[in-house]
Amino acid sequence: MRGLIVFGASRGVGLEVAKQARAQGRPVRAMLRDGSDAAALEAIGADIVRGDALDAAAVDAAMAGLDAGTDVVTTLGSFGPGVPVDYLGNRNVIDAAERAGLRRLVLVTSLGGSETWPHLSERSRKGFGGAVREKTLAEAWLRTSGLDHTIIRPGGLRDGAALGGALRIENEEAHGFVRRADVAAVVLGCLADPATIGRAFSIVDPGCPA
Repeated sequence: MRGLIVFGASRGVGLEVAKQARAQGRPVRAMLRDGSDAAALEAIGADIVRGDALDAAAVDAAMAGLDAGTDVVTTLGSFGPGVPVDYLGNRNVIDAAERAGLRRLVLVTSLGGSETWPHLSERSRKGFGGAVREKTLAEAWLRTSGLDHTIIRPGGLRDGAALGGALRIENEEAHGFVRRADVAAVVLGCLADPATIGRAFSIVDPGCPA
C-alpha cells in the first residue's frame, strides 16, 4: 500500500484526506505546525511531524525517510492577509518533493485559480482574490516542476458526510458547493488514476446545499 504525506492535515480537506487514506489502510504522515491540534490525526494512527511549511528545511525534514513511492497531497492555504502559505508554503512542498525523489503530488487550491479566474465573481475576488492569486502562482510552480501532478479546485467547501455527487469538471466554467469529504475522495481517486496526471479539475456537487 502506497504511503501518503499530507500538508494542511490539521483540519478541512487535508484532515478528510488523511482519514479516508487511513480507512483504506494506507500509512499516512502529516506535518503540523507547533500548537496545531493533532488529536484527530493521532486517533487514526497518522505519523505526526511538526514544522512550518514556510520553513523549507522543515518541509525537507518532514519528507525524510519516505519511500520513493509515497504520494504527496497539499491542501495548504490561509485565505488570510499577510500569510504567504498559499504560494510559498506550497512551493516549499513542491520543491521538497522533487528533492526527496517523490513523484506524485496532488495540489488542492480553489475555484478561480489560473485559467478559471475569469469565472470568479467580483464579490469573491474582493473577498479572497488575493489568496486565489497566490494559489495560482503555486499551480504555475507545480506545472513547471518535474512531478506527476494533478490540481484540484473545489467550489465552496461545506462540512458533513460525503454525498457522493461531486463532479470533476475540466476546461469548463464551474460554480457551486461541495463537501470536504467528497473533495478528499476525489483527491484519493486521482492519486489512483494515472489518467489524471497533468490535469486540473474544478470540483462541485450540484446536490450540495449552500
